[in-house]
Amino acid sequence: MPHPGPPDWLVECLERESARLGVPGLVAGFQTMDGPPVVAAVGVRKARSKAAFKPTDAVHIGSCTKAITASVIGHAIQNGLLAYTTPIGAIDPAWRKSAWGLVTVGMLLCHESGLPADIDWWGLSHSAGTDAVHRAKVLNRLPIRRKQTKVPEPFQYSNLGYTVLGRLIDTVYGMPFEEVVELLVARPLGLQTLGFGPPGRVNYGEPDAVWGHKINSDACEPTKDDNPGVMNPAGRVHLSVYDWLRWLSFQTYVRHDRQEVSGLAALKKLHTPSLRGRYAGGWVRENRKWANGLALVHTGSNTYWAATAWVAPETGVVLVAVANAHSTAILEGLDRIFGVMIRQVVT
Repeated sequence: MPHPGPPDWLVECLERESARLGVPGLVAGFQTMDGPPVVAAVGVRKARSKAAFKPTDAVHIGSCTKAITASVIGHAIQNGLLAYTTPIGAIDPAWRKSAWGLVTVGMLLCHESGLPADIDWWGLSHSAGTDAVHRAKVLNRLPIRRKQTKVPEPFQYSNLGYTVLGRLIDTVYGMPFEEVVELLVARPLGLQTLGFGPPGRVNYGEPDAVWGHKINSDACEPTKDDNPGVMNPAGRVHLSVYDWLRWLSFQTYVRHDRQEVSGLAALKKLHTPSLRGRYAGGWVRENRKWANGLALVHTGSNTYWAATAWVAPETGVVLVAVANAHSTAILEGLDRIFGVMIRQVVT
């Protein structure tokens, strides 16, 4: 079934922001409980090329991947493979005597494990082995130690923590995280564009899909660079905005009866932070009038892309905006696009 064409106001909004920001391409879209996904794109796939950025193109969502990883953890919890209180040392014998062995699944989901934000990812990835093998070694690369304790640490956003969650998924499902995502997320929802790393080749006349961009002296330089594959659970998913909106709609509570990952109570639990913070299950919890209260938001970037998603769990409204370049100004531009979409779609 063909997708509906985007409304003029959305195209005009993207064109206005594209001119203001000087970004090669922008794409944004929304879906309500009662309607199909609506997506618009402007600009080009690659700076100084003529290949138009299309609404169906796959985009890199960076750390917005964390919500997908958390949903798989939710599936494992619902099926008794893990619990929020499970210490990582109970799953991986190599971590049992680690100074981090008592860190729990719940601490990792909320970024309260005390793990640092990052490690020497490239040094690890240049060693022998697959991405799954590298994930098994991430704690060995820590330059600091930690006292054995069950007490959660203060919030500290950690790509490493979500990579450890990916290692737990490798272990409890007996297959690499990437295959589990394909089995539990992509196939049930028909997300044919979901993959990892930079968006790949396409089949309709262009040699490549959309490129990310480095910003050098206000010029955008195309790049297919990305973080190493060991970080897939923390921030390397790509997919089309149509597919992303479809997945996001199943993170709303009004669709829980069709939820493939978990039931309503389990989904709400996954989205509930500790008493100390606002982060849980790959989302930051906010309170927004347009969402009838609870709203979930996350921003992602590998420094060559900028992506943000908003979800209104109680109403079923989901919104996405992505640029194929990244800067503070571009993130501010995405926020303005959301403001327009919310005024037009919700209020």
